[in-house]
Formats: sequence, C-alpha cells, structure tokens
Amino acid sequence: MSQHRKALSKYLLPIAFTGVTTIGVNLGTVLSASAQIIEVPLVPQQEGEVNLSGSGITCLDSNQCLNVPSLVGPITNIESLVDSTTGTKSRLFVDNFGTENTYGSDKKTQVIFGIIDLPGGGTTSPVVDAMGNPIYWYRPSERKLNGGTEEKGNLEVGTFKFSFSPTIPEIKIQYFDVESANTTGLLGVIDQSQTNATLVSGENPISFKVGDKTIYEQIWQDVNFMTIKLGNDTMLGTGDGVNFIITNRIDNNIDPTAVPEPLTILGAGTAMGFGGFFKKKLAKSSKKKDQA
Repeated sequence: MSQHRKALSKYLLPIAFTGVTTIGVNLGTVLSASAQIIEVPLVPQQEGEVNLSGSGITCLDSNQCLNVPSLVGPITNIESLVDSTTGTKSRLFVDNFGTENTYGSDKKTQVIFGIIDLPGGGTTSPVVDAMGNPIYWYRPSERKLNGGTEEKGNLEVGTFKFSFSPTIPEIKIQYFDVESANTTGLLGVIDQSQTNATLVSGENPISFKVGDKTIYEQIWQDVNFMTIKLGNDTMLGTGDGVNFIITNRIDNNIDPTAVPEPLTILGAGTAMGFGGFFKKKLAKSSKKKDQA
C-alpha cells in the first residue's frame, strides 16, 4: 500500500465517522462497511426542488431551487421526461422525510411534504443513518395534465434521465417504498437506448412488491447515463410512489488518488482544507521515516 493511501486510510476514516454534517455532506454515510469501497451519495445534502428548467419546469420557489450539477460533480444533467403512466413530466425534489416543507404559494401547484413515519420491525430507517445523521432522498412529484399536483405533490411518480461525466465505474441505487411490480427501475437497458450501464446486483425492473417503507437496492457498473422510472399512477387517481438515492461506489484499491475527489461535493474551501491536512500528515510521516 502506498504512503498516500495509508495516510488517507488513517485520517479519512476517523473524520468520516465523526458524523459532522455542517459542512454540507452527511459524512456518516460516505464510507461503507468495507474499508476498500468508499460510498459517496450523489444527492445534494440539503432539501429543495431540483432545477429542471431544461425540461420546461420552473421551480416553485426560486429560493429553494437546487442546481444539482453544481452541487454534485459527477452529475452533468438531470432531465424530466414524460412518464408512461401519468402522461406528464414530474417535478423532482431532495427531501429528508424528517421535516415538513412547503414549495410555492399557489394552491393549484403547491407541493407540501409532511414528515414520513419511521418504519417499524427493525427495518432500516429512511430518515437517519446509523450515526443519527439525516439521509437525503430524491423525491419525484407527479404533475397533472393541467399543471396541478397530485395528492398535494405527494404522489412520487416520474421518469428522469441522469447524465454523468466521466463515466462512473459503479453506482448503487436505493429505492424506498416500492409497492407495485414491474413499474420501477431503469429503462432502455437492453439496447442501451435510454440507459448506458450494466446491472450487477438486484433485478430490473423490480418485479415484485418490495413492501411498505422498505428499501431495495441495485448496483450498476460503467454508468454514462440512465433513465429511471419511479412508481406507478392508475386511472383511479391513486398510485405507488417511490423515492430513491444514487450513491457513487469508489474502489480505493484501483486509484488511491481518486479518494479525495468526492470531497469536492463539500465545496472547494472544505476540500482544500482536507488537502492541507493530508499534506501535513504525509510530510510528518515522511520525516519520521527519514529519521528512522
């Protein structure tokens, strides 16, 4: 193991598990149980509505509008597509589930998110991680043909295309609350027309009802772009809403220099601070080695 990698392993791990969230990323969820795989959420670590102006959708509140590509580096574009079960393009939000949020003042288009109850029976909580830090999810919100919202914005159905640069070697997608079969997953995988990626874990589409307030995971490799279909709407006006998280899985063994890169989603200033910290530690380590 190189000196650089040893230093990163020694000092990044303790910092990551401090649970500090004030610098913009829930560091408690960054690293997986394996010391070799670093997991970085590709979800902004703040609540708000995703800017989908390129899809003809204007944020309900400009003060709560998130430009995701500027917050999460590997994502270059998010596009809302016409959903096959709704006939409309949906809004997309980032939500913690543990807070109440209201977007917009027009009662017709207003979106109101309440607090989602914690699941019981020992199921993994979608609200906080093992360290007690908030977990942020992408949350679709179906729009009616007349521009209004379904269930005050709480019918989480939609279809979105995510583009990445460079190509991501491996990602994990976690789906929350899948309650209908064969309606949720990535589209156009076989002919690579809508998704350029390879499924290595899980099934696609999800062919069974996972269960109320339960999380289902897929792992995909070599992801350049993907089209994700969430939930299902019915002619009766009710449906199955699904929320999701995308996580970048980085193999520390392949390229140790890539380890600090996820810190860029914390902001340049924070990343520089970490860089200086590692540089000092490496210098001290090298000095001790020379003296020995």
